[in-house]
Amino acid sequence: MKFLYLNLLWLLLLIPVVIFLFLHASQKRKKILASFLSRDSYERLVFKKPLKRRLLSYVFSVLALFFLIISIAGPVTGYKKADTKRKGVDIIFLLDASKSMLAEDIKPSRIKRAKLEIKNLLKNLKGDRTGLVVFSGEAFLQSPLTLDNHGFNLLLKGVDPVTFPIGGTNLYKAVLKGIEAFEENTDTSKVIIILTDGEKNTGIDPLKAAEKAKEKGVVIFCAGIGSEKGAPVPSSAGGFIKDRNNNMIISRTDSNILRQIAEKTGGEYIGGDNSFDLDRVYREKIRKKMKLTQFFENKEIEKINSYRIPLLISIFLIFLSFIPLKPGRKFLAVIVLFCLSG
Repeated sequence: MKFLYLNLLWLLLLIPVVIFLFLHASQKRKKILASFLSRDSYERLVFKKPLKRRLLSYVFSVLALFFLIISIAGPVTGYKKADTKRKGVDIIFLLDASKSMLAEDIKPSRIKRAKLEIKNLLKNLKGDRTGLVVFSGEAFLQSPLTLDNHGFNLLLKGVDPVTFPIGGTNLYKAVLKGIEAFEENTDTSKVIIILTDGEKNTGIDPLKAAEKAKEKGVVIFCAGIGSEKGAPVPSSAGGFIKDRNNNMIISRTDSNILRQIAEKTGGEYIGGDNSFDLDRVYREKIRKKMKLTQFFENKEIEKINSYRIPLLISIFLIFLSFIPLKPGRKFLAVIVLFCLSG
């Protein structure tokens, strides 16, 4: 069984404490009665039917506490679909997964910092759909547009430059793949956010792709991940990547081309050695200035909290622990309760 508030199950540790207190109170009661009652009176009061009824009341009280804690923890017995309605824009992230993104001039590394910036921005989104394109020498759609941030994060987590066989940074193909990821024939505001070091461009001039983005009404924001001073690129075999002359390759951020791409589409370039303010861009440039579209989705799953059943059982057991029924009738009442709750 799953629970909405799993951390509250630690309250079950109270049950052994309650049992100990019951036993301690029972022993103390026996000593008090034995000190001023005759043996016959003591056995009649302590060891016959009153004792059985007291013990049964203790058992019911402990069971009532158990079911009460289960109820508080929010047991989940199923799921249901729920319609959702949100307002936002469509945002496609273009994440550079080339080998140069393994450089560590930005801590903990360029690629890890880029993924962290995306995750942090996702936390502040207010109903926007997001998609993910991963690129190096080629570009791949990692996640289509979705409102499911959890699923998006799982796909983002799996991005690793080591798994991309084609080197280089083909911004032209990346921007085109980002444009293709948007739905056609919609008036939804479209945004591309590129996170890259912009180095070693391969293929066609990326400004031509930016021109196509402008024609489609797509605004591009570029985040330069890395420093102009640069850093060596770690090798999967150990050490750092070197050129044909056995000189260590230093990877530097090309902020110039990224700035041109952003400005051509009416976007903005952000970057620097450690300053990435995607949240400001989102608040001031996207949410405030762009048209927000209402999205409907009926695939979101809600958990069914079935706290009422254990709560009902707990209340009934508390009631049984106090009423003066014979043990046999109490057990019968419990059986009836479980039949009704089932």
